[in-house]
Formats: sequence, structure tokens, C-alpha cells
Amino acid sequence: MYKMVNIEFLSCRIIVNIKLDNHVKVFSIRSGRVFVHEWAHLRWGVFDEYNEDEPFYKAKSKKIEATRCSTGISGMNRVYKCQGDSCISRSCRIDSQTNLYEKDCQFFPDKVQNEKASILFMQSIDSVVEFCSAKNHNREAPSIQNKKCDSRSIWEVISNSEDFNNTVPMVAPPPQPAFSLLKISQRIVCLVLDKSGSMASDNRLNRMNQAAKYFLLRIVNGSWVGMVHFDSSAYDKSQLIQIISSNERNKLSETLPTTASGGTSICSGIKSAFQMIKHSFHQTDGSDILLLTDGEDNTVSSCMEDVKQSGAIIHLIALGPSADQAVIEMTIITGKM
Repeated sequence: MYKMVNIEFLSCRIIVNIKLDNHVKVFSIRSGRVFVHEWAHLRWGVFDEYNEDEPFYKAKSKKIEATRCSTGISGMNRVYKCQGDSCISRSCRIDSQTNLYEKDCQFFPDKVQNEKASILFMQSIDSVVEFCSAKNHNREAPSIQNKKCDSRSIWEVISNSEDFNNTVPMVAPPPQPAFSLLKISQRIVCLVLDKSGSMASDNRLNRMNQAAKYFLLRIVNGSWVGMVHFDSSAYDKSQLIQIISSNERNKLSETLPTTASGGTSICSGIKSAFQMIKHSFHQTDGSDILLLTDGEDNTVSSCMEDVKQSGAIIHLIALGPSADQAVIEMTIITGKM
């Protein structure tokens, strides 16, 4: 497991949908906590204090606890399921194999809380306004923060950063923050599609084409979309075209791969996509790569640095169980999975 504690990330993307009028504040208190949550990831390299893969654990007290910080956050462990208009809620059962709660069990925090931490666990709770510190940190929980930061609390990591070691407390009130709202004028996407021999098994090629068609159907008008196929080499099948109507969508759908053969070079496909985008827009920063592949390629690490420097986001749709770890890491580093 790799660790990146106290390392600043390159970028932070926060998608917000805020109503703007004379009667609604642009940033509510809760929106502010979302910003602090994401800024802590970006600036101080700390991690979430939950774990979707390990939502519960057996504490030293022998009780099953929800993975959270702090343990002062109270709530119920329930299974909640809906079918049509009918929903049921019941107590969680113990799984005989794991001795933890069953797979569908979830922790539902109480609406009214007094606990103040932690913003890196659940910033939507009204009482939560602080990070967990050494005094209230839950070191038992299998949270991402504990796994990657040697069970140190969020505040322990932050307080040891350069921001705190090389500065002195402010005497005067802090200045008002200034925000610049940046908006990409057009979305630029290149589909990078795997047509290597391994895509012939388990109906992968057909499933990939179905996913690509669905994407083309859903992408908004005004977007620019191109297409690259790859096996051991890359092939530019469609330069970037602007989606205006169904005509462009159909034209792109007609260029989807029909056969699978050859070796696999994901880096060739990604580099070709970068060149295509640069040819039309002179830079790749802010663009999107939709990578559809089974991920069976052990040479992906060779272009990892190019991907990091590109400023593009790699969106991965993995069509099989054997995707190389470097492919997955590539999407995590650029911000999408």
C-alpha cells in the first residue's frame, strides 16, 4: 500500500450546484465544510476517516463499531432497501464468516449530535466543525487515514506541516478570502478504446461498444469528442468533432471497433489522444480521456509521468477483473475512477 502523507496534491476539483439569487447565500455553512474537507486533502495530504470497503470493525470492547472519527458520533446500524415505492428498514445481522455486520448494513448518524469532529468523516453533520486530534482520534478504526498515516489523527498530520512549522499565529483577524470562478468553455473528451486480443473474450468488445454508445448518447451538445483505438499501437479513428446533433453521434458510433486482435499498449492510446487534443486546442489541461479497456497491460507505468503532467482526467471503465494496478492508480492520481 503506497502512502502519500503530508504531500500536497496537484489539483482539487469541487463540483457544486448552488442556486444564485438575492435570497440565497452562495456558500452555506455546510458548503464551507465541504470546501475545508477537500482543501485538507489538497493542501495537507490527509485522508478520509471512513472506509467504504471496511465500514465496520470489531473494537477492543468486542462491540462492532462503524468506521468513523470520532466515536462520539452516534447513530444506528441498519439495512435500508427499496423496491419500487416500497422501502423497508431493519436491524443488521451478523455475517457468520466475518463476524461483522452483513454487506448491506449501513451506519446512519443521528440527526442531532453534540460531537464536533471530524470534518474528514462526515462534514454534513451540523455539529461537526473540527478535525479529529490526538485526544479524540479513533485509532482502532480501519479508516483510510489510519491505514495511510500510521494511525495518526488528521490534526497531528496538519500541525506538523510546513504551514504550521514555518508561520506564526496571526494577531489581526484574517483577511477575507478571494475566489475566482473558472469555467471550461467547452468539454473536450477523447474515447480511448481497447481492441487488443484479450477483448475478444467474455463479450468484452461488445460490452465496451455498448458503453461507448451510451456515452455518446448522453454527452451534451457543444462538447468536442474524438476517438482512438489501440492494440499494440494506436489508431486515430476520428479527430475531435463538435457534437451538434445526432449526426455527429452516429458518425462516431460507426467508427467503434468491430474486431479484437493484437497486443496491448494503453500508453500508445493515451499518448495518441493527447496529441489529438493538442492539435486542436494546443493543450490537454482540463480535458477528459475516457479509457475503456480490460486493463491487461503491464507497461502502463511507462507513461505515468506524462499523464500526471497532462492536466487531463483519466476516466476508467474496466472490462474485466485483471486490470493492472498501474491503470487504476493512473485514474486515482488524475481524480476519476
